[in-house]
Amino acid sequence: MEFAGGLAVAYLQIVLVAVAIMVGVWGAAKIWLAFYNRMHPPGDGGGHE
Repeated sequence: MEFAGGLAVAYLQIVLVAVAIMVGVWGAAKIWLAFYNRMHPPGDGGGHE
């Protein structure tokens, strides 16, 4: 039972770290897109979609 408990704690820590990384990447992407759109307003010519 001790081993299973430790395994559950380790699994929970891995899940929490993975969620934290995903949230951090998502937040950084949103900030980067907002900054990029401010520097390069959409519809400003160019052949980009």
